[in-house]
Amino acid sequence: MLLSEVVEKPPRALTPAFITFMIIYTVLISIMSFTVVASAGGKAWTLCGFFIPPIYIFMILEVLGRISKRFRLNPTQLVIFLMTMWFIAGRYWVTVGGTAEFLHYLLWYGSPPALWSGVAAHPEWKEVLFMLPSWWIPHDLDAIKAAWEGKAPGVPINWGVWIAPIIMWSIVYIALIIIHTTIMFTIFGPQWTEVERIGYPLTIPTVFMSRLYLTRDEKGRSKLFTMKEPAQRVFWIGFIIASIISALETAGTYVPIGVLGAFAGIWGHNITTLPNYTRGILPGAEFCIMWRYLDTVLCIILPYSISVTAVVTWLIIGVIWHTIAVRTGAISYSPGTECWGQFYYGFRPPLPYVVWTASGFMFALGVKLAWDARDRIKRVFSTLRGPDLLVGDLSVKNAMYLFIIAVIVFLAIWSALGLNPIMAVIWFILLMAWTVSSARILEETPWCQPDANHGYYLMHWYVGAALGFWAWEPAQKNLSLLVANHGLRVFMNGRDVSHSADIIGYLYNMAYRLKASIKEVYTAVILYFAVLFPVLFTFNIWFWNHYGFKNAPVNGPGVGWQIPATLNSGVLAMTQWWYGGLDYSTIAIGTILGLLMFFGIPYLSRWIPLFVYFNAPTLISTLWLIPLNWFSALVGLVIKFVLTRILGPKRMAEIVEPLVAGTLVGMGFFYLVGAFIIIGTISIPNLQLYWRP
Repeated sequence: MLLSEVVEKPPRALTPAFITFMIIYTVLISIMSFTVVASAGGKAWTLCGFFIPPIYIFMILEVLGRISKRFRLNPTQLVIFLMTMWFIAGRYWVTVGGTAEFLHYLLWYGSPPALWSGVAAHPEWKEVLFMLPSWWIPHDLDAIKAAWEGKAPGVPINWGVWIAPIIMWSIVYIALIIIHTTIMFTIFGPQWTEVERIGYPLTIPTVFMSRLYLTRDEKGRSKLFTMKEPAQRVFWIGFIIASIISALETAGTYVPIGVLGAFAGIWGHNITTLPNYTRGILPGAEFCIMWRYLDTVLCIILPYSISVTAVVTWLIIGVIWHTIAVRTGAISYSPGTECWGQFYYGFRPPLPYVVWTASGFMFALGVKLAWDARDRIKRVFSTLRGPDLLVGDLSVKNAMYLFIIAVIVFLAIWSALGLNPIMAVIWFILLMAWTVSSARILEETPWCQPDANHGYYLMHWYVGAALGFWAWEPAQKNLSLLVANHGLRVFMNGRDVSHSADIIGYLYNMAYRLKASIKEVYTAVILYFAVLFPVLFTFNIWFWNHYGFKNAPVNGPGVGWQIPATLNSGVLAMTQWWYGGLDYSTIAIGTILGLLMFFGIPYLSRWIPLFVYFNAPTLISTLWLIPLNWFSALVGLVIKFVLTRILGPKRMAEIVEPLVAGTLVGMGFFYLVGAFIIIGTISIPNLQLYWRP
């Protein structure tokens, strides 16, 4: 909603009864989800979090609503209720019901609640990690060993060494959530929803279902489960067809025998055979495919610029440049680099495009997005000393007061950890640029942003050295540098809480489109995490003492390959991980190039019409994961073009949204079956095997 002074007040959602229910529900599902994921073994990537798809939630709500009107949720309550599961499950939960990286990544030992485990997994880290104070990471080796291996039966947990870290982790994470929620609800959410009108692709199915659920016929039934209108019929046709194929895919995956096995992976395939036919002519050219069909389906409804940018980027960089680099000898050829070759060619001069992407391009995009929203930013910050403004029914002045407090608390804790206060401000600017860029990529495209540990953290290394906060060369045991490394590794890894900004932005968009209370959704996000973090962090330590952190699927001793490089860069060594031979000029060039592209190409599109098909977030995402993006974009582009020519733009617009929504919902309908199979055959046996009373 545009900043204004007059607003129609939506129905109240945060009643005492609803708040009480949500707190209890949040605690229960977070503990349940954490437990089953932590014990899921090699299937942790399949079972990433809350595993009941939204369609089942709507079915339950419909049954309860027909029993009694008291159980019918208003728009605000519906957004908040879905939010509680969304954050635990991850971003794709609202798209296909499957889950993806978010809160389960607190298992990863690069996060503050798990950083202590590095001492147990890698004893050589002790020299570095114990530079941090004991109120952030326990210094008691016996307590760490008990949580890493599982305590001896009957021995009580030493809570004394954990209480202070749990409190500090909770405060820092809650402060970050307040920061993310405020900037997304007052600045970038309204800017992208109402001014730039980007697509928000991942919520297309859930918003469509929500609108139908909230609309009732004369008998009080939601229109989601009737077929009286054409859009509803198209939705359910897409759902039925996709769910049948989903059933075959599920059967083929978990019962891979006979004809069923042929259907395994029907909704996604890794195709690695094409390079066998291309490498003779195009050595090094990227022809591997990681085809997620949900991306293809979403590309049918998204603007042409997204698919075109993905395909052109693959063609120019993944095919033409890789081949030229090999043919000219600019980069030595290594057999097999036709698959995920960006992590080979993109880390080497003369065109280290992945390093640019994960560092300078991300910063440049953040600068461009802030520039585009400059008028809104000025108006929002002017409320601190001037008259109030409203976003919907949300007081911007009150939100900004809370934002300022959160920023002060956030930076104060990092400064107390040892980060130089001046550098803390620079570090925070880098963090916000990354956060906004990450959110925009995930809210405009169906794909992923880079991980910060692939280059972005090196930006502060050179800035701090230039300002004299640490030396240019290791070893130096500089606590300020270690804390800066640690902070960017944690909050910008693109996996866990760094994803909160994009989901929060989606929540604003959903609240706006469903005419929910912006104020109450804003409040609910903060309240949700204020409850969730202390509970989850406390349960985290309790669980590991009984289960053993080393037994978790994502925390084996071999998992932390990039973490020591990130934490230790410039402290005891200059371990830049994959960046041997690359210096600061690489990142500086990437930043300048990114600024020139992201500011210059939209300007040039006034004279060169083809540039209107350039999409900066898609460029970054595709350079980062070429095999994931190019083929799904190509297929989606072709389907969209053909359907538009056959149906015409008007008919296409009427059919495509319900068809895409129904297809995506149907894709994930049987995800629940696979989840229960994993829980029954892996999670429960692992709990029985490793649990120590």
